[in-house]
Formats: sequence, structure tokens, C-alpha cells
Amino acid sequence: MQNNLKPVYILSGFLGSGKTTLLNKLLKLDAFSNTLVIVNEFGEIALDHLLIEASSDTILELSNGCLCCSIRGELVDTLLELDATKFDRIIIETTGIADPLPIFQSLAFHPVLAQTYSPAEILTVFDCLRGEDILLQNEEAAKQLSIADVIILTKQDISEGSANAKEIVQKYNDLALLIEEPSTLNPSAISQRVIKPDDAPHNHRSNFTSLLLETDQTLDIKTIAGLLHHLSSSLGENLLRIKGFAKVDAHPDKPLLIQVSGQVVHDFEIRSEWNSQEAKTQLVIIAKNSDPKMIKTIFDAFMGNLAIDTPDKTTVMNNPLSIPGFEI
Repeated sequence: MQNNLKPVYILSGFLGSGKTTLLNKLLKLDAFSNTLVIVNEFGEIALDHLLIEASSDTILELSNGCLCCSIRGELVDTLLELDATKFDRIIIETTGIADPLPIFQSLAFHPVLAQTYSPAEILTVFDCLRGEDILLQNEEAAKQLSIADVIILTKQDISEGSANAKEIVQKYNDLALLIEEPSTLNPSAISQRVIKPDDAPHNHRSNFTSLLLETDQTLDIKTIAGLLHHLSSSLGENLLRIKGFAKVDAHPDKPLLIQVSGQVVHDFEIRSEWNSQEAKTQLVIIAKNSDPKMIKTIFDAFMGNLAIDTPDKTTVMNNPLSIPGFEI
């Protein structure tokens, strides 16, 4: 392997497991300085790149498809157009349902890319809070874990199951390097991966749904909290991820960051500015085995966009089974 090849790291992990949070920690380390980040999102609108704490000229976004199947060719085209002299390495943050291996195959067996880039390590994050349930319910998560070179434990600060997490991880992959503290990750050496060509078509199961919900309304915190908890209750374990920004009456000039992992609604956070995003509420819902029309009906009820024979916000909020909203 040529020493001047630029290493390409794949950052993998299931939806809501903490990939972007980990990426922000890595980019602050000297060992990962001068890194180009490529963010891939499953859905019609990209939001994750707005959460990465790095200069906008070091971040590229590829949305509305998954790199391991439907837009793999777009990744190849993007890499071919880059000036590789301007950065030391690339980290590709994949969608939460991606299989990292086809991405590496695209790099390793492309006659031009292989002269500039080298597949380095697959970094997979494991959610200590929800990881075991995620593995049992989603074969994609198990695949991500099983082919990882490095496994990083996340959310240890809100979970007491770190020791148990190690045991779970090792059942799926006992060869990977297990890391509890990101600062110990050193990208200095390029791993030698044995990658075989795979001409078989790769497609995700059709039961995944990505839906964009948006409104120009200025909302109150109780409405947003009620919406999130109602979606979580209605979709149950089929809800994989909610992420986005909301325009709220308490801080109309600053976006409210919204993140839901599975059925865990994370604390709301006021961001400093809207960046380049239009100042309006935009939420991306990712679920499986779910009816998009049902999700949209719930959203419309909370927004006051009523159709015939559908519940309004008051009816939903007064439901004794609903979880009350909370303040920030």
C-alpha cells in the first residue's frame, strides 16, 4: 500500500446512536485535524451537517439516499472531483441504516479512486442506553457491529449498562478494538482490510420510511413536547429517529434542536443561530413498518391543519395517556 494514499474512515452506527456527537469530539482532536467530512442522510432534507461543529468548507453532504446502495455512484463522483491535497483524511458519516462494506468496496476496486484513497477503518458506535434492543430489532445494526474495526461506546453518561454493553458487543464482534473514550482513538496508521468484490445488488428492506414534517408557524414548547411524545407513543418501537429544528415563541431568532432516539426524547437545546437553514420548523421522522399518512395526520393535528374526521390538538393533548410537555 502506498504511504501517500488518503485514508477514508467510515463512521457507522444505527439511527440515534450518537454518531454526530462522536464526530464532533473527534474533530476537536489534534489527531483528526484537517479532516474532510462527508455526511450522508436518509431522507429528502439534510440536517445532520448543521450539527457538526466544523468549518462549512470541510463538510460535504449527500442526502436523499443511502451511500451503500442508491447513491453510491454519487459518492464516487464526489471523491473524483475533490482536490485530495487539501486534507489529510476523510470521515464518511453514513446513514443509520447503511451497510459500510459496499462503500469500502467502491473505494477499493475503483481503478482511479484506489490511486488516491485507501479504505481505513470502520468506526461503529454502540448506544449503551438502547443498544441491546436495537440489535434485537434491527439486522442492520447487527451487521454494522459485526464488521467494525473499532467500536466506540456512547451514552455512557446516561446509562448504567457500560459493563453489560461490553459483553453484548463482544458477542457480535470480539476482534474489534473497543473504545470507551474517543480521545484515545488514533488515526495515524491505515488498517489493512481484506475486501472482496461484491457484484450482488444491495438494497435496504422497503419497510423504512423517511418523512419531512415542516411548518412556518412559531410554536410553543408544550406543543412540540406533546407532538414528540405522541409520535413516540403511537409508533412505539417502530420509531427510529426524529431530528430537526423548531421555531419557538420563546426564542424565535434561534432554532430549538430536537432529537428523539427510539422512544427517548432528548432534552431540548437552543442553538446560537439558524445558520443557512430557513427559520422554520423542520422535522425528519425515520420509522419502519409505519404509515406516513398516520404520522402526517398526528403532525397536522398539533399544527391545527385539520381534515375531516381527524382529531385536533386539544383532543390529543387532553388524552389521559398523553405525556405532558416540559419546559427548557
